Amino acid sequence: MLSLKKIRVFAITIFSVLVLAGGCGPGGQVGPVEIEKEKPIIELALKYQLGDVTTYKVVTEKEKSIEFSGVPSKDVKFEDARNYYKVELVFEQKIEKVDTAGIARVAITIKELLCKRVHKNNTLMDYDSKNPTKKGSPFSNLIGQRYTIWLSPAGEVTKVANISKARAAAAGKSMANRMAISILEEDQIKWRHSVKGLGACDKKQIRTGQQWSETEDISFDLMGSKSYEKIYTLQEVIESDGRKLAVIEMETIPSSENADELHKQEEENAFKDMFDNSDRFDGRIELDLSRGRVEKCSENLRAKWVIINPSGKVQKNKEPSTLTMTSVRSYSLERIK
Repeated sequence: MLSLKKIRVFAITIFSVLVLAGGCGPGGQVGPVEIEKEKPIIELALKYQLGDVTTYKVVTEKEKSIEFSGVPSKDVKFEDARNYYKVELVFEQKIEKVDTAGIARVAITIKELLCKRVHKNNTLMDYDSKNPTKKGSPFSNLIGQRYTIWLSPAGEVTKVANISKARAAAAGKSMANRMAISILEEDQIKWRHSVKGLGACDKKQIRTGQQWSETEDISFDLMGSKSYEKIYTLQEVIESDGRKLAVIEMETIPSSENADELHKQEEENAFKDMFDNSDRFDGRIELDLSRGRVEKCSENLRAKWVIINPSGKVQKNKEPSTLTMTSVRSYSLERIK
């Protein structure tokens, strides 16, 4: 049974997960799975066509929430809370140059933009460029702005340039100005435009059923960190309407690669050990092999921590109270034109 003092400390710590946290590895070998040798070999690479113009929509979301259900404790009050951050960007990309290594210089033009931020259940930002009443926002100044990226055949952004003009358009001291400029940070641009997973495969020519992997460490703030092995499988190659579409599925398992290091970092994290934890982390890639371009790419991570009777008290003839903490992260890139 927890003492009243410990219960209050527990409640404060729970609240800090949202308040103090603010907003919301190496490549692997092709897996040793049994392969049907009669399956055709495909080249797992993007082939950029000079002058090609394509329009994509990319969506990134992060969410952290706390939800209490059951009979409230008289001693400690648990409150539901939610942090949420979403950026949706529609952009046009034009292939300006392709070098001998297959790396493309790509001009990016921002066409549409949506940004939403919620902190402790309060909406701090709700911008949508398609809403005519939002034209006075600093985000509106980003519509039509351009910058340049270099994309490798594995879909990785190797370089970012010509971004200063777009940043200047959103310059200012307000929260909206700062949020608009953050969208144009170099690491955010690289994350937004990169195709996940292809660069981890050390063989560019593979058959249906073959696998490859990479590891990724993810921090859940006060709930600790976890290392995932992301396993990619070429599930099938679909032939339709004169084109070939490669479908790649991503699943994850706990990785032991950095387990010792992460364990040392969390030796004193007794708070995390009070919860039952479950998670799911998966993804999907669709490549148009005929045009050498990505059609869709997505990753979704949902982690949950649950504790029964967080107050430490069991009330007769009543359902036990439950405290649930959730963390959601998602990424989606889709060709729309």
